[in-house]
Amino acid sequence: MLLAAREIQRARLRFGLLAGAIGLLIFLVFFQQTLLSSLLTSFTGALEHQSATVLVYGADARKSLEASIVSPDSVAQVAQVDGVGQAGPLGEATLTFVAQDRQVDVAVFGA
Repeated sequence: MLLAAREIQRARLRFGLLAGAIGLLIFLVFFQQTLLSSLLTSFTGALEHQSATVLVYGADARKSLEASIVSPDSVAQVAQVDGVGQAGPLGEATLTFVAQDRQVDVAVFGA
């Protein structure tokens, strides 16, 4: 430990820059992790907090609600399965509106 203290005293600038770089790296990792978490929650929060036990997607949707098209006949077939209390379509649209000369992005969910 004494050797490390002597090296830090001898080359303060080098160790200061190294500590600053590590601190900046840690800050950037935490900042990007927070940004990722908040963006992911804003994109998938409505689906994560819905009360359905099971969601049925169209065959070609690859678990994307926007790409999923389920026909009324398929909804009726799902409703006939034992244990299903209620079945209904769920839709989502991402739109851009012009309001007061500004573009506003809107996500609309309908059940």
